[in-house]
Amino acid sequence: MWSHYRTIGALLMLASFVANASEFHVTRWVERVDISPNGSGATVHTEVTGLLLTGNDQWVIPHDDLQVVSDFNGWYTDERGRHVKLKLTDARDRSLVDNTFYSGRKGYFIDLAGPTRFELHYSVTIKELMLVSDLDLRRWRDPDTLQYEVRLPSGFLLYHRDPENAPDSYRHAVDSTTTKGRTVHTFTRTGAVQQRKEALEHHCVDLIDACAVRVLIAHGPLKDDPLRYFCAWNQALMASSSGMDETTRQWAERVTAHAGTAEEKARLLFAEVREHVSYIDVEDHLNAFRPRDPSIVWNNRKGDCKDMANLLCRSLGWVGLNARLALSATVSHPFELDFPCLSSADHVVCLVHAGDRWIPLDATESQCTFGLPSRQIQGRTLLVLDEQGGYYEQMPIVPADSNLRRIDMTFRASGTALQGRFLLDCRGASAWALADGRESRTNTDITSWVGRSLAASAQGLQLDSILLNGPKEQFGAHGNASVHNALRKAVGKWYTSLQFVPYPHDLPRRMVPGTDLVTGEAMLREFAAHVRFPKPISLSPFEPAHVEEAGISFDLSVVQEGADGATITYRYRCPYVRISAELAPAYDRVQAAIENALKRTIVHGTD
Repeated sequence: MWSHYRTIGALLMLASFVANASEFHVTRWVERVDISPNGSGATVHTEVTGLLLTGNDQWVIPHDDLQVVSDFNGWYTDERGRHVKLKLTDARDRSLVDNTFYSGRKGYFIDLAGPTRFELHYSVTIKELMLVSDLDLRRWRDPDTLQYEVRLPSGFLLYHRDPENAPDSYRHAVDSTTTKGRTVHTFTRTGAVQQRKEALEHHCVDLIDACAVRVLIAHGPLKDDPLRYFCAWNQALMASSSGMDETTRQWAERVTAHAGTAEEKARLLFAEVREHVSYIDVEDHLNAFRPRDPSIVWNNRKGDCKDMANLLCRSLGWVGLNARLALSATVSHPFELDFPCLSSADHVVCLVHAGDRWIPLDATESQCTFGLPSRQIQGRTLLVLDEQGGYYEQMPIVPADSNLRRIDMTFRASGTALQGRFLLDCRGASAWALADGRESRTNTDITSWVGRSLAASAQGLQLDSILLNGPKEQFGAHGNASVHNALRKAVGKWYTSLQFVPYPHDLPRRMVPGTDLVTGEAMLREFAAHVRFPKPISLSPFEPAHVEEAGISFDLSVVQEGADGATITYRYRCPYVRISAELAPAYDRVQAAIENALKRTIVHGTD
């Protein structure tokens, strides 16, 4: 993905938190931003006034290779009401190691303690105006009044996209006026203190992140076409990292030397990059968006999403294939890529034309299947960079039937316990995460995880002596299974609780109101348990459970199997990789029905 360096906050995080020592509340925050063109960038003069009522905090103004702070003047009021001049403390984040691939983050730290009033004035020279990509309307713990004024000179246009799914308390008003050749865009929002508190209590970051207003400031010949303007900037940035040395060209030729078709060439090069280039994700400054030269990536065997995608794109082009770079918002990104600005995307992939189709290649996921979109981009929109500028392309979702996870268990009842075996079979996307973990962790770690994850939601179930099996795209495991105190006898009847049956998934069973839930894959989950009893049984009638809402379904049944057996089966299907907030009630009702079904008991008399 694109780096931890995001362009959130009021114009390049001009004042963003790095740590907070206690709870605090700001009632008013007004920021006026005056932009003056300066080559490809601009000088941004910022004025901030606010009122900090409680708590204390340390925050940072970035000061680095892309944005240089000058003319700083700030003050706050102390406990006696006196004005005290603010001082900038030069600091550098040493947690990021300086070498070829990593760069430390630099900035000025400011300490504030409440209650206090404060005011700041400073200028920032920004070398790339494209990095001004969103206005963060949820900062400072949601002040009662939050306002941004963006002042643009003649010849500059501001495009913006409002948050579509934000709660009413996050709504804002926008007003634009033009005076003496300068246009002032004013964004204002009030309230939302309680809304943010609830979101943080539920660890719901996506609700908070989705409330930024995305912006694009354009100037020059393409300013009237925001999509072409954005694509042209990206293409120029990508073109500056197109160099392939002789070693890299020979590698691409050697890998594809015996390939008979374009698809075989693409498959071979994709496998090489995916298996031999290690993924890294710590970037800063413009390198958060500009890929490294393909030769640097291949020779060092390191890179992030844009580096791997660029290496694939250039090497595929070298061996005669038509390949393109594409920007994307991952499935967990708070925005869809439906507006041309840097905040809309957090990922880069390669598209290659082979076999009369365009195939997405995402080498950051070591277990995704060639020819299918990776877990990160399923159901999302790509912005493909081509010769005409760019176009949007919708990625399909790998269907649930391709992502089957099936658990089969066989038990023999002994007293009040069940003893037997289990078999886990995972295919498609349900196998990718496990198989990926198998490469990065020891088998002992994976087997422990399998045992814990399957038994975590099942009462009394224990799995041990677990062995792994299967290729990467069909992962499996098997071992011993036991359930203690599964059976009980009362009034001449035997009762077996279904609470030993594993829950179909490990996602939250209720959605946080107003937020989406990322599932990561369209799910198909099947379970079957075959139980043999020491004597013949007479199974009492069991009403099957069935629930289906918004395409999410669950079916459970229990039937007698022969004279001395019973078979318990269920099937769960969810066709979404991201369940929207609108579907939360339907999702919650299905999960409640599953919980109730798995609390049931089967009754079987003995002859």
